Amino acid sequence: MSIICTIREKELESVVNVAKLFVIAEHQSQGVSLSTFNGQRQWIFEGEVMDAMIIGGPANFAETFVLPLRLICDGEIQAHLGNESVELTISDDVARFTGTEGFSEMTLLSHVDTFKDFDRSDLTTATIRAYNLFHLINLGTALPTGFFDQQAFSKVPPFSKLKFHKDSLEVVSEFKEINGLASQSSLKAEVAGRLGEVTVNRYALKTLNTLISLDDLAAVTISCNVKGGEDVLLETPTWKARISQQPTGVAAYFDYVIKWLTDDQIDFKIGQDGKICAKVDGEDIEIQLLDRRLPIIRCTIKLVTDVEYAYDLLRELDEQNQHTVCTKFFIQDGAIVSCLDLVAGKSPKLTNELRELVSDSILLGDCLSSLSVIGEKLDLQ
Repeated sequence: MSIICTIREKELESVVNVAKLFVIAEHQSQGVSLSTFNGQRQWIFEGEVMDAMIIGGPANFAETFVLPLRLICDGEIQAHLGNESVELTISDDVARFTGTEGFSEMTLLSHVDTFKDFDRSDLTTATIRAYNLFHLINLGTALPTGFFDQQAFSKVPPFSKLKFHKDSLEVVSEFKEINGLASQSSLKAEVAGRLGEVTVNRYALKTLNTLISLDDLAAVTISCNVKGGEDVLLETPTWKARISQQPTGVAAYFDYVIKWLTDDQIDFKIGQDGKICAKVDGEDIEIQLLDRRLPIIRCTIKLVTDVEYAYDLLRELDEQNQHTVCTKFFIQDGAIVSCLDLVAGKSPKLTNELRELVSDSILLGDCLSSLSVIGEKLDLQ
């Protein structure tokens, strides 16, 4: 058994604290990936919206080892009970932390986490002291006080904006879906590159404070491409974190639409153009997200295709539009269409509204049949 490296208690403590931000399923062979780069240890965590890396002390081994989180926690205790350091040794797929008072060992795991590559082209950067950034994030992501209706709160997209100004960094959060006030927090920062803003997951941003608090005096550099980038990178000499940029405008509601359909077991397909085709009560409904004066979820059903404009037909559509609420009918590209526009984040349950659209469309189908309106296809009658 050979000594791989000696690790200080503070480093292991940092790894254990950051691990709390991630779901690490040991039964799925997940642990904490340990490797070296430029003669320093790298502890890597990979998540859905955030990756993190703790940069440790000196080491030089070629392999990547996946250590069980329980073993790392035990290693921290061994260091605490001894002289504030432990020796890590690995032999025959078994890792051992040895301190002056004893040792802890477990079998290695196999699921290797990686820190996603970051595109450094066309970067905007902001450098700010960790202590200031901690408070900026804490203030900028705070939730409205005294609001306890979790079902209503679920309508609020979990996003915050990072705004890069000439000499400051700003965090903005909005809660208009529950009539909450928007919050804006800004602190001085050294900003270079193109000015602008990006949207990130609010909860991922807030969890970064666990990393930031590892060294309050460090200078944190925040990097991103404010025009079409995918990620935001935060880094100091002792840690790195990458969080994903999020879609803005009505596109931010796309996942909510998918969740509504999935929860209510509605069959649907997503096209390459981003439109969703859902089958509700046996009928196909096209759903698309539109950025207008308000973010709109537009739901449409084609009733009849290849029709010609006629006075009786237009009069019937006009009369129907006077009597229906929410659902409207019109002719588009030679097809009679029933349409329902919902304001994203302000509307009742989506699937209930879709069923109402089907019911209204069936009523119009009856009227069209009475007018002998027959095109290439009559889906509802």
